[in-house]
Amino acid sequence: MMKKLVSALALLLVAAMAFAAQFGTIHFEIPRSEQEFTVDYKVLKGMKSMKFPNQEDLYVTRAYKVKSRGTEGVMTYSLFKDTGVSDDMRDIEVMLWTRLCTLNATGLDPDKIPQLSRFKDEDVRGEFNGDCGTTNFVRGEFKNEFLRGYSYASIESFYKKGQGLVVRVAMSNDMAFFGIQPDGSFSPENTFSDFYDSFRFKDPEPHYAPAGSKDAVSLASVKVDGMKPAKAPKTKVLPVSRAFDLEKDGIKGKVTLSLFKDTGTQPGTYKEEVLTLAKRCLVEVSGVPEDSIPTLHEVGGIEDTLVDCSFATMFKDYPSAFLKDNRYCNFSVVGSQGDWLLIIVFMSDDPAFFGYDPASDSFAEEDPLYIYFISHILDSFLSGLSGN
Repeated sequence: MMKKLVSALALLLVAAMAFAAQFGTIHFEIPRSEQEFTVDYKVLKGMKSMKFPNQEDLYVTRAYKVKSRGTEGVMTYSLFKDTGVSDDMRDIEVMLWTRLCTLNATGLDPDKIPQLSRFKDEDVRGEFNGDCGTTNFVRGEFKNEFLRGYSYASIESFYKKGQGLVVRVAMSNDMAFFGIQPDGSFSPENTFSDFYDSFRFKDPEPHYAPAGSKDAVSLASVKVDGMKPAKAPKTKVLPVSRAFDLEKDGIKGKVTLSLFKDTGTQPGTYKEEVLTLAKRCLVEVSGVPEDSIPTLHEVGGIEDTLVDCSFATMFKDYPSAFLKDNRYCNFSVVGSQGDWLLIIVFMSDDPAFFGYDPASDSFAEEDPLYIYFISHILDSFLSGLSGN
């Protein structure tokens, strides 16, 4: 067994050295504990936790016996921490590490292992809250003890930036476990599919706190023609630092400004933390559950050295106490990592405030009124931060 382990590690080392020579270091490692990952496991009916003894070839964090539809098998989860995977090398590192895990788990010669297939990124985000993933199905007489005694295995990997890679291995001696029928046809109603969505990445907890009066001094300097201070709405999730009534050229609206202090966001998960906080606040603003909120889109074009992150969305006719009688809303997020985050919510019952024409369901080509206000608000706020 030790000889086999040395052989497997040698194979891993050789491949890693080849990668390092061409591209640089592989940025995955075994975590010290599961707490370094924010992964939710769903123990479904038919799943039973077990100890998986064969750790030498592929370190296992969790393992389950699974049984349904008259077939049974085992599913294992192995976690590998992200130590600095860059966006441009993500796919290469994920594919290489998954292939190394496949070689170590099976003991098969490299030319006997099929090429990995990639999942669509949007499917990985929807099902597992990850960024990308791969899948591979292998069969044969496996040489390594990890899969010894089994004839079929599905080896998949799911990656989330800032957290790492989850490698899931499902193994069985029954092709029907994977939906493969004796005549070679595939049935989507199978045991593997029953337990497929048994884990999900959680969003990183945002390291933000509502800014106190001392931290929010820069908001006190925000002054724009057409803005009058207003009473802030009562909220539970989105603390409103300042609120204004807006009017220009006979068009009216409202805006709230909510300032947060960065209490320790990490570069690897910065934007994910921003989005997690923004989504929670958007639930209150829109009045709908998180799985129904409008999609936040990353926004460019804010040319200021103090700003490194910006998201926004626009929507109408949401059942929110926050919006009251205002049908139209723009929700914008602007931030600077390590310092501050500002959430700006515009609302109006007049579609012209946003340059929208309901009759033609189109937007005006010239900048609408809310663009005038948001650009001047940001200019005034950022000038206050820089002391100009």
